Amino acid sequence: MFLSPSGQGVTILRFLHLPDAVQRLKDGIEHINIPTQQELQSIDRNNIPKSLSRDTGAGILQLVADATAEDPIQLVLQLDFVKDGLFCEYAYVLDLDKNVLEVYGGSIHGELSAGAGRLNEVEGVDVGIYQSFALTKLPEDEDEFDKACLRVLEESDEGKSSLVQTTTL
Repeated sequence: MFLSPSGQGVTILRFLHLPDAVQRLKDGIEHINIPTQQELQSIDRNNIPKSLSRDTGAGILQLVADATAEDPIQLVLQLDFVKDGLFCEYAYVLDLDKNVLEVYGGSIHGELSAGAGRLNEVEGVDVGIYQSFALTKLPEDEDEFDKACLRVLEESDEGKSSLVQTTTL
């Protein structure tokens, strides 16, 4: 069974295709504020900032890219969410130092070689890396994106030893 990583992955892909998206994201990162637990508890639950809403999803990239010194963004780091096999079908890592987008998935999507890639550092994670795209050679559209990830899974089913593949589309 393969569930396409479209949804949030396509939102990320569309963002990365915007002019100057990567540079704007790098600039915006300078204006991130990680609130303390006390600050989080004082937030009015009826007026949660969009950057702290789980419904924002991959739209967080645009919010970070738009952040400025005058209008910083609040983020909460919740890496443990990747362990939630029910609500977290895929995990995406955008590495701005290595200029890659990595797509990870868990055992819900079939047999994976768990522990592949950087998410192995999160205790209790059962995910493997599907694909690593160079930011300079991203798929052009949703279909190409899905096919690249599906191709890796099909190759895995044929007995290949690793799910890690860098795409040069």
